[in-house]
Amino acid sequence: MGGLAVKKIAIMLATIIFIQLGATSVFADYTDVSGHWALRFINELTDKKIVEGDNLAFRPDSNVNVDEFIKMVIAAMDIEVTPQPQNWSAPYIEKALQKQLIYKDEFDKYNRPIKRCEIAKICVRAIGADEVSGNERNELISRISDYYDIYNKDKEYVLAAYSKHLLYGYEDNSFRSERYTTRAEACVIISRMIKVGNFTDNNGGIIDNPILKNIIYVANTGNDENDGTIDSPLKTLEKARDKVREIISSGNYPDGGITVYLRGGDYVLDKSLELGSNDSGTENNPVTYSSYPGEVARITGGTKLPYNEFKKISSDMASKLLDKTVSDKVLELDLGKMGIEDLGQLSRRGYGISADVIPQAELYIDSDRMQLARWPNSDWVGTTDIVRSGARSKKGVLEGAVYKIDYDRPTKWKTNINEIYTSGVLGPNYFYGYFPIEKIEPGQITLKEGSVTSYYSKHFIRYENIFEELDQPGEYYIDRNTKMLYLYPKEGFNENSDIWLSQLSENLISGTNVSNVTFKNLKMESSRAGVIRIKDAKNITVENCEIADTGTNGVYLSGTECTVKNSLIHDIGSTGISISGGDYDNIISSGNVVENNHIYKAAQIERSYQAGILVGYRSVGTTVSHNEVHDMPHSAVIIYGPNHTIEYNNIYDAVKEFHDMDAIYMNVYQYPWERNVVIRRNFIHDLGQQTFTEKQMNVAGIRTDNNGNGLQVLENVFYNIGYQNANGIRGVCAQGIDNVVNGNIFIDTSGTYEGSHTYNPDAKWDVQSDSVKGIYAQWQIYSPKYSESNPEVADFFKHHFAAYENANKFNNNLIVNIKFPLSTLNGNPASQGFFANDRLVEAAGNIITKSDPGFVNYSGGDFTIKEDSSVYKENPDLPKIDFENIGLLKDESVGVKK
Repeated sequence: MGGLAVKKIAIMLATIIFIQLGATSVFADYTDVSGHWALRFINELTDKKIVEGDNLAFRPDSNVNVDEFIKMVIAAMDIEVTPQPQNWSAPYIEKALQKQLIYKDEFDKYNRPIKRCEIAKICVRAIGADEVSGNERNELISRISDYYDIYNKDKEYVLAAYSKHLLYGYEDNSFRSERYTTRAEACVIISRMIKVGNFTDNNGGIIDNPILKNIIYVANTGNDENDGTIDSPLKTLEKARDKVREIISSGNYPDGGITVYLRGGDYVLDKSLELGSNDSGTENNPVTYSSYPGEVARITGGTKLPYNEFKKISSDMASKLLDKTVSDKVLELDLGKMGIEDLGQLSRRGYGISADVIPQAELYIDSDRMQLARWPNSDWVGTTDIVRSGARSKKGVLEGAVYKIDYDRPTKWKTNINEIYTSGVLGPNYFYGYFPIEKIEPGQITLKEGSVTSYYSKHFIRYENIFEELDQPGEYYIDRNTKMLYLYPKEGFNENSDIWLSQLSENLISGTNVSNVTFKNLKMESSRAGVIRIKDAKNITVENCEIADTGTNGVYLSGTECTVKNSLIHDIGSTGISISGGDYDNIISSGNVVENNHIYKAAQIERSYQAGILVGYRSVGTTVSHNEVHDMPHSAVIIYGPNHTIEYNNIYDAVKEFHDMDAIYMNVYQYPWERNVVIRRNFIHDLGQQTFTEKQMNVAGIRTDNNGNGLQVLENVFYNIGYQNANGIRGVCAQGIDNVVNGNIFIDTSGTYEGSHTYNPDAKWDVQSDSVKGIYAQWQIYSPKYSESNPEVADFFKHHFAAYENANKFNNNLIVNIKFPLSTLNGNPASQGFFANDRLVEAAGNIITKSDPGFVNYSGGDFTIKEDSSVYKENPDLPKIDFENIGLLKDESVGVKK
């Protein structure tokens, strides 16, 4: 190794020892090294009494054995050894074990040739080389053509040896981990060690070994009595966390931080992994929890269900199914026999009226959330009358409600009626209601808890958790009395299916006042609560993780300088990523970032005012970019606070189960000082086309609700929003003042921008009215500070939105309607293509067309405008939107890297 240059074989192992040895030059007179390419190195080590020959023969091209190489390293480190003539190698091996150069049982025998990977391990341990990370790690991996052929237990040592120039590849860039090493090559390696090494305390205690101190290994086959090395891993995350605490509290925090590597496999938690300030890294050297490279570790709060324990449903239970054709497809599993006791309870859900109960255990197969048996399966049903409405408040819903129906299907349900729930809208059409049934009568339903109120749209609901309705692939039912699980599996359900029941009623990872911690390359799933919830957080990073199958949030971070990026987040009970922070009173940015995440199927339990991404109350300065967010019952993105940037996101299939809601939603009417939210260069498409008990209405791609103000909507692309003559469905709704909607492209949308429709030059704010005085009082508090960066805030109450002429901007937009024209259901659009009173909007430079203006591929969904398009001649100020780069970053992977 290292001395094969004459033969044009690249040197593989480099300098690895810590002292410069001094000695007089007495060159050996070996008979078999004359002219040998390694002569200089052989003579150097012989001169230092590190190597010796046999009867004047050195045998340079013979393989060096394990014990011989150990002796060379010990001698080069100038470690004293008491000779044992009867067993020359024993004291060297004993000393190597003491110094942790080798470990017990690491070698099957010592008198056989040593492999290159073994040399790397011994030498790296000797010099205490740090773990290789970051760009250097990636660069080294790319240089080693057979890197993935190296055993996982050896990879870190090989990379460290390369990093210290101890190892090089062959001409084909391979490492050849299992290749033996000659005595000549070993001399080159040891010579390099001597030249670059700096050994201390060689005859005292164990050598300080950063590669051990910086890394803690965990394996589900490990033992918490082990020391946490790669060869002696811990078993639990809790013990690894405690090891991290020991290092931090010792005062000897290592450069490069601390990495906890989880070997591949499942880590089942029976309680939350709790973190605090004593688990924090430093700004440039964080504590990192990660899957071991090339492996996938899964942290779970679930119980794995065995495929072979599922049986065909009993004839007695099969007879109760309404659809008799599926009885031979439904399976059952006795959860009680598996020792599963806590299944939780279904409970009342709805914005502001939830029962505050941790969600029930749920079934997931191959990380996909199964559906509680329901009716109808895909359509909706409504009500015909309200007998007793109840009140939509936490106290009021406890009184229950009664409503009339014109269908008789519910009278056929007999199993655990009081555990059947309504799921949908029984009041305001943007609120969710999940209410338990008390009684089913012909033509009438009595709710044990809930509220049923009239609104301008019709009610629309489904009924859920009904054994008799188990009739669709992917549906299931759990009888909490008998602890029996019934499943109609999807196609492909077999012995390789990954079947989990969520059990843990706590967050997988929770903490307060935690800083400088990274979670990387981990799968985290199957919790009745959430995955990561950290308050008072600073510099927390979630990177390349898969977060799925939760009862509440996926990631909840409240603090500053936090980042969630490159992660796959799906099948979430509440919000996918909830992030908040910043100094609201002084308008100091949080520095929080949500970037390049793929998020879908959030808000699966708490279905309203939960989103793919939520920027929390009083947050400041969050960047949300390059995310793909879709399949949301309610909003995709909800935003509160000032100075946020929402850009380059691909958002679609949102607002699938409500009216009067939006893909990106804000409500700054109550906070008119909140400004500088910029929503730019996003692709928002395919929404506002649902049919419940009537066609969907009052939906926008972007809305600042209730006469919101100060929004900037710039250079976005809106596509396929609404339908022919839709009711209140549009790209943007912002009906206050100081809103800017410039440079966007609206393609096949039933509406573009909607502002206020009423102009009244005499309108003034009544700051003493019940609806305004609270806002006015808060404005008096915040206006002085917020006016420094936005002077218009100081004059806000001087300008009523109905009287402030040209208060909003709609300029240089391209409006393309090929499938259907702009809707005229609620009046004709203005000549410039917007929907508002002309006196309230400054509008110019907008182009309206019914034909393809020159998209690269209209039918294929590439809405880049060709350079030679006539629209640029018609309006040279029309922006050239970087459509190609909207959405997930093309040079970054999303989810766990294997």
